[in-house]
Amino acid sequence: MSATKDVEVHVEFSDQQNINTFSRNNAKLTELKEEIEAKRKELTSLSDAREALDELAILSDIPAAPLLVGETFLIEPTDDILTSLDTRKAKIEKEIED
Repeated sequence: MSATKDVEVHVEFSDQQNINTFSRNNAKLTELKEEIEAKRKELTSLSDAREALDELAILSDIPAAPLLVGETFLIEPTDDILTSLDTRKAKIEKEIED
């Protein structure tokens, strides 16, 4: 068995500052990547909802559809829901670009 020794490494103050800066920037990058991924998933969900609502509108003559808001379903006009979905999609796409 080999014995391990504790070796004390001397680090200059400026080097430690650079290490800390890198660590903060790396953490921020990871956070931004996770945020973008969450927005992409939401964008996919909105696209799926739009497709489902389009199919519902084509297959039936029902002018309104249930919309989940929090824990409550509201009956809203299909056109209003489609407009809301398109607005949210555009907003998220812009946030991803920025």
